[in-house]
Amino acid sequence: MKQMYSIFLVLLSLCVWGQKKYPIPPTSENRLFYIQHSEGINTFIYDVNLSGGKINHLNPILIKRINYESKGEIEPLSITQKKLAYGIKSQKINDNKYAFTLAAYKPQILYLVKKASSYRVETVVNNKKISVDKLYVQTKVNNVGITPKVNHIVFYGTEIETGKSVIEKILIKD
Repeated sequence: MKQMYSIFLVLLSLCVWGQKKYPIPPTSENRLFYIQHSEGINTFIYDVNLSGGKINHLNPILIKRINYESKGEIEPLSITQKKLAYGIKSQKINDNKYAFTLAAYKPQILYLVKKASSYRVETVVNNKKISVDKLYVQTKVNNVGITPKVNHIVFYGTEIETGKSVIEKILIKD
């Protein structure tokens, strides 16, 4: 019974928090994670930036937008997207670890880390250390009614301690 209740909660959370009928971006060996949002089906992809097998220390993460509204073309981020939502600020901790934040929610610190011969993004959400696969950003219109503000972020990934799939949600307060 407990297992059925857990399955029900996971399915309910996918319906309430997740995306419906969003395209899944193609995989890439350098893919870290991707972001989808409530403002449309376009997807923002984050790949580790390697050159000759080594990370580019000046720009460790490449960010692109898949414009699914225009036949799935891959495009660079606009200046507005970089500054207000999907851009990052990173800081090198050592050759195998970088801390970074997303423009949309600077309090959430994420880490680009090298594990064996691959890279992944880790963070702590609701006291769980997770390896991030994707994020879903739910926005709302602010008081002025012009620029969307983040209402909540849903993190999909794997809990590092247990190896179990997790879905964790952060509510953003104004």
